[in-house]
Amino acid sequence: MSRFGWAYVSDVITGSAAAAGPTNSVQYNSGSGVFSGSNNFTFNPSTNTLTVVGTISASAYLGVSGSGGTTSPAGLNKYLQYNSGSAFGASSNLIFDYTTNELILTGNVKVIGQVSASTAITSSVGKFDTIILGRSSTSSSISLNSSQHIIAIDTFNALGSVTLSLPNASTLPSGKHYVIKDEGGNANNRNIILSCSVFGQSIDGSSILTITSPYAAVNVYCDGTSKYFIY
Repeated sequence: MSRFGWAYVSDVITGSAAAAGPTNSVQYNSGSGVFSGSNNFTFNPSTNTLTVVGTISASAYLGVSGSGGTTSPAGLNKYLQYNSGSAFGASSNLIFDYTTNELILTGNVKVIGQVSASTAITSSVGKFDTIILGRSSTSSSISLNSSQHIIAIDTFNALGSVTLSLPNASTLPSGKHYVIKDEGGNANNRNIILSCSVFGQSIDGSSILTITSPYAAVNVYCDGTSKYFIY
């Protein structure tokens, strides 16, 4: 009968076609076929802006752009991202190959603090050039910390023997090392004493190590538990 402009309904129509929630709220099913809306999920047709207050979850890559910048990655596949003036930047000099778990750097590495690695760091031309380890200098006794690497001893200006107290080995990562060097050339008169700060810990089996030769140096590394070793 619809060709005459009307229809006959023999059952009851339930529900409502009215929009729910505040103006511009996106409609969704809140259960039992009922429309709902929220201030946390809105679309402004005058600005073509979809606003979500909360978390967006996506099962695939999601790119977002607008006046606030873009979250699309810069550069080519495998390029690491960094902040480049409030936008993503990338360079062929910094790449992570996720197929081989290899970080590739063309240039230099400057270390401020401590580097710990579960596997060896290797170098090759065009990938890894230089590691710069931190150097500190002293003419008096000090306690070493985990961020130090090269410790230069100014025995020329020292007033007496210089004692360097090693940290508790258990607080350091396995393989942590120190380079101790007499830069003053007066260790024969102003001995350099490397000492374990925790009772029972050792340096090649001894609690202390003494440098008595001018311009001498010693390298030690830690097992991360209770011992230091000379190498």
